Amino acid sequence: MHTLWCMVLLCIVTESLQIRNLPALNEKEITRVYSGLFKTTREMFVMKQMETMVSSLQVSQAVAGVQDTQALAGVVYHGCCESVSSMVTYDQLPNALGQNVTLVSFPTRKQYFPRETCLSSANCYCGCSCSLVTQTFTALVYNPLYPQFSSEPVILTFVLAPSFCRCFNNAFFSSNQLSDI
Repeated sequence: MHTLWCMVLLCIVTESLQIRNLPALNEKEITRVYSGLFKTTREMFVMKQMETMVSSLQVSQAVAGVQDTQALAGVVYHGCCESVSSMVTYDQLPNALGQNVTLVSFPTRKQYFPRETCLSSANCYCGCSCSLVTQTFTALVYNPLYPQFSSEPVILTFVLAPSFCRCFNNAFFSSNQLSDI
């Protein structure tokens, strides 16, 4: 039964790749060669649990009588921003040239990227705003030049992903300058 399910899943994935004109890849070989890029959902869960344990330990070792209950919930304060970190996956991201590229992923393993959810602090009245800023990452993507101009179906490239929160002091910027950041 398990073998049949795997064959059906493989057919669905292969058909999905063919619809998007993407080459079928050997998951075992790709994840062996690029092992640091791919994680399972379970691996990500374990990493998050360990991160939470370390964060809780750091808070409990803080100065006696001063405990930040928000830190236990994973909220980070910086400037006018409150942020919560998570790891997310994407189907497509822009590369360093601004062209959308398709990231390599498999049913059991994906490429994860850090991302914060931003919220402006309620007590910030200084003309500041909180914005999500893009960061550059290395990712394995389907080669847009394959097969016409390249024999490599996948390539490592730089991609841009919305990643972390930053507090901007709007008093010193015009609205046009803020949109360029």
